[in-house]
Amino acid sequence: MPASAALARGARGGSGSGDDRGRRPSCSLLARVVLAAAGAAAAGAAAATPTSSFLVGVASVDTTGPVADVTLMGYAKTTQTAAGIHTRLRARAFVVGDDAGAHRVAFVSSDIGMGSEAVTREVLARLAERLPGAYSLDTLFVSGTHTHAAPGGFSQYVLPSIPSLGFVRETFEAFVGAAVEAVERAHVTAQPHARVRFGEGAALPRSNINRSPSAYRANPAEERAAYEDGDTEKRFAMLAFERADGTRLGALNFFSVHGTSLPNTNRLVSGDNKGVASQLLEEWLNPPGTLPGEGAFVAAFAATNLGDVSPNVNGTFCDGSGLPCEELHSTCRGLNEFCHGRGPAPDRFESAYLMGERQAAAARRWLEGGSGKYVSGGDVASLSRLVDMGNLTVDLARAGAAMFPPPTFASAPAWAAPGATSTTCGAALGYAFAAGTTDGPGAFDFYQGEKRGNPFWELVRDAVTGEPSDEERACHAPKPLLLPVGRVSRPYGWEPRVVSVGLVRLGRSAAIVSVPSEFTTMAGRRLRRALKRAMVARGDLDEDAVVVVAGLSNGYAHYVTTWEEYQVQRYEGASTLYGPHTLAAYVQEVLALAEDAHARRAVSGDASLRIPDFSRALIGLLPEPAPDRTPPGLGFGDVLDDALPECSVPRAADPPALVRVRFVSANPRHDAGRDSFLTVERLDPASRAWVVVATDASLDTRFEYWRGEMAGVRDVSVATVEWRIDRHNLHAVRAGWYRVTHRGTARAEGGRGPAPFRGVSREFRVFFEVESAVEFERAEWCARRALCAVLALVLVVAGARLARGASGIAGKGVKAPVGVAEKERLVAY
Repeated sequence: MPASAALARGARGGSGSGDDRGRRPSCSLLARVVLAAAGAAAAGAAAATPTSSFLVGVASVDTTGPVADVTLMGYAKTTQTAAGIHTRLRARAFVVGDDAGAHRVAFVSSDIGMGSEAVTREVLARLAERLPGAYSLDTLFVSGTHTHAAPGGFSQYVLPSIPSLGFVRETFEAFVGAAVEAVERAHVTAQPHARVRFGEGAALPRSNINRSPSAYRANPAEERAAYEDGDTEKRFAMLAFERADGTRLGALNFFSVHGTSLPNTNRLVSGDNKGVASQLLEEWLNPPGTLPGEGAFVAAFAATNLGDVSPNVNGTFCDGSGLPCEELHSTCRGLNEFCHGRGPAPDRFESAYLMGERQAAAARRWLEGGSGKYVSGGDVASLSRLVDMGNLTVDLARAGAAMFPPPTFASAPAWAAPGATSTTCGAALGYAFAAGTTDGPGAFDFYQGEKRGNPFWELVRDAVTGEPSDEERACHAPKPLLLPVGRVSRPYGWEPRVVSVGLVRLGRSAAIVSVPSEFTTMAGRRLRRALKRAMVARGDLDEDAVVVVAGLSNGYAHYVTTWEEYQVQRYEGASTLYGPHTLAAYVQEVLALAEDAHARRAVSGDASLRIPDFSRALIGLLPEPAPDRTPPGLGFGDVLDDALPECSVPRAADPPALVRVRFVSANPRHDAGRDSFLTVERLDPASRAWVVVATDASLDTRFEYWRGEMAGVRDVSVATVEWRIDRHNLHAVRAGWYRVTHRGTARAEGGRGPAPFRGVSREFRVFFEVESAVEFERAEWCARRALCAVLALVLVVAGARLARGASGIAGKGVKAPVGVAEKERLVAY
C-alpha cells in the first residue's frame, strides 16, 4: 500500500428494558455506555498524544508558466499546445526538521509533469544564495505530480524536449522560481514544536485501475495473493502537519494514480486530478471564501508508484464501435490509436474533478477523524546517492532475497538464484514505447506487447541513433530496440545515465525513498518491503513504520517494472530504460543508501559521479510570439461577446448555468507574471464595492485563448472567459449583481510595449429559478407558513406586553381598562 511520503508516526452493546418495550434504555445501561465511551475517548487521547515535536513550515506558490503556444508535457504530442487555463499550477513545499532546526529536509510537490535534473540544480543554486548552507541534494527533493497538462521544455535531455521544440526558458523559470520561493517561505515561517501525524487511509472505491493488467498478472501468483488491494494500490498514505496547539498547517498525501484524466486532445493547462484534489482540500479546510492559493493550510497530493495506474476507471473501449479493446495489445482492429480509457464522466473535466474529489474527500475524512499516529523519535535524517545506471553490476541473488524475504515467500524467482549477477544496460526504449498507453495512444503501426522489430523502423532508428550492437540487444532482451538513446550524445545527452536516489527518515516512524522514475504497482511494493525490512532489522524503523516511494523526484528516467512485467513488453516495460534488471539495481542501491544513512556517512556511493550539466548547450526552437494586433475599431480588452443581462440558475444547477464573455486580447506569453487573467466579481450590496469571488485558478472558471485572423487582420488574439455555476460551487454562489474582467499585456509591432490592459463585461444579475408550478406552490406554501409563524410570534409578544401592563395597574388596585387605541392595535396585529 502506498505509504506516506512524509514523515510521521504516533498513535493509530445491550438492549432496552421496561414497559416502553426497549424504547428507553435503563439507567444502568446508559451509565455503562457513557463510561465505556469516556474510556474509549481517553484511550484514544492517550494514543494520540505526541511523543516528538518538529520544526515544520509549509508554503504554496504559483508555478503555472506559459499558457499559450508551448507543448504540454506528458503525451509527447507536438500538436497539443497550450491554449488557456483549466486550473493554475502550484509548487507546494514542506520543510521538516528537528526541533532545534539543525537538520531540515525540504520536499516540494509541484503540479508539473515530472522532476528535472536541470530544475533541481538551479533551485539548489538559488537557494544557496538566499539560504546559504541550508539545502543540498541530500536534503531537497522536487517531485512532479505527473499532470500531463503542464508546459514542457524544462528537461536538460534531448528526447523529453523534442515535443516542446527543445528548451523553453519561460517554463524553466516559472518552475524554478516557484520552487525556490516556496522552499524559502516554508523555511522562514517554520513553526517550532510542531507535530506530525501519519497513517494510511481506507481503500478508495473506483479510484484507479491498472492499465496493463496482463503485465501485472505475469508476477508470481504467491506475490499477487499477498496484496488484498489487487493490481493497484487502493489506499493512500497521509501526513498531517500541526502547530503545537493543534492548528492544521498542511497535509501531504500519496496515492497511486496517473495525472491523465485529461486526454491528449486537451489544450488547457491543468493540475489534472491531483491538482483538483489539492484545491478542494485547501478550499474545505481554509476559511470560507478563501481564493485558491491564498489560504494558510497547504495540501499536496504527490506522486508515488503510479507507473501502471490510470484514473480512467470505466475501462478501455474502441472509438466508434464502443466495444472493449483487445486486452493484450490494447488495440482496436489491430490499431492502437482507437483504444482509449474512459473516466467516470463523459466530460473530461468532470472526470478530473470526480477523481480529484474522491482523493480529497478521503483525505478530509482522515484528517477530521483524527486518524493516524504521531511520530516517535524526534530526529530527521536524509541522504542521497548518485548511481551510474548505464553499466551497474547487480547482485541479483541479494536483491531478490531482499524483495522476496522468507518466510513471507517460499522462494525467490529463478532470475534471483544463488550467485546470480547481471548488469544494467545503456538507456534504450522499445517499440511499445511508441505505442503509448490507453490514457494516450501513440501513432503509426506500433502496439503494446511488441517483441519483434520492423525493417522500416530499424532503418529510421539506425539513421538517428546508429545500429545497436549485439551486446545491447542481448542486454535489453526481450525488448526490441527502437531508440537506443544511451549511445547518443549529440547535440547533448538524450536520456540520463547518472541518476539520483534519496532517502528521508523521520524518527523511527517513516521513510521516504526518492526516485526519478515511475515505478509500477508491484515494482513499488518490492522496493518498499525490501527497504523496510532492512531498516527495521537495523533498528532505524519500528515494525509499524511506514515507507513510501516518492516518484518522479529530482529528475526523470522513465519507468521501472518488475522483471516479470518487463518480459510482457507493454508500454511500461518498453519504457524501462536500463534493461530487465532495472528494479533490482534500484533495490540494491537504495539498500546501500540506507546502510550509509545508518552509519551516518556524509557521502553515499561513488563520490566521483556527477550528473552532467548541459545548461550551456541547451537548444530551444520555440518561436517568439508574434506582435499583438487588434481588429479595426477595437482595442485590447474590448468586449466581443458580452454576458447576458441575467443568469438564471436552475434548481441544483442541473443543467449548469454558464456565463461566457469574449475579449480582444493579447498573447498570454507576453505576461510573465502570476496574476490571474480573469476575475469574476460580485457587487457587495452593503459597501457597493466589487469583490473578487473567482479567478483563473478557480475550479469553476476557464480561460481559453485563440489566435488567428479577424476582419482581415492576422494574429488577433481572443480570450474567452467562462464561469460555470454547477453542483460543485452552487453552495458558494449568492444571488446578486456580477461582472467578469480580463487583464493582459500587449506588445505591438516593433516590440513596443509592454502595455497592460483590462476589459470589463456588462453587469449581470444572477438569480435562482423556481422550476415548476409544483415548486412554486411549495415555495408559496412555505412562505405562508413562515408568515403565519411570524404573526403568531408577534401576537404572543403583544399579549405579553398587555399582560404586564394590566398586572401593573391591577397591582395598584386600579382596574385596567383597554382603550380604543389599544383595541385597534390588537386588531391590527
